[in-house]
Amino acid sequence: MDCTSLEIAIEGERKQRMGLHMNVRVPEDVREEAIECKRGDACLDTGHCTCEDRCKVRHAGDRNVLFLDVGQRLSACPYLMYCGIDPICTCPVNYYLYTHQSAN
Repeated sequence: MDCTSLEIAIEGERKQRMGLHMNVRVPEDVREEAIECKRGDACLDTGHCTCEDRCKVRHAGDRNVLFLDVGQRLSACPYLMYCGIDPICTCPVNYYLYTHQSAN
């Protein structure tokens, strides 16, 4: 591993420890709202929810409501709900990441 790769890896680890993902810092109070999460901030550390990518979002609704793309493979999650056949994510961390990444 060359010096540049090592610096990038160290920077990535630092961001993970601080709750940073894709240059978005998730405030501690938002992270604490996700008390039902069984994955221990995996989305912040890796960008994935377990072995799955984060849910593909169609659009954001009101606070902590994300309307997800229909037809994607979704893993069991306490924040996943359905309105008819439409999947909805109510995870506060995922909502924060989506709304703040969209603003960049």
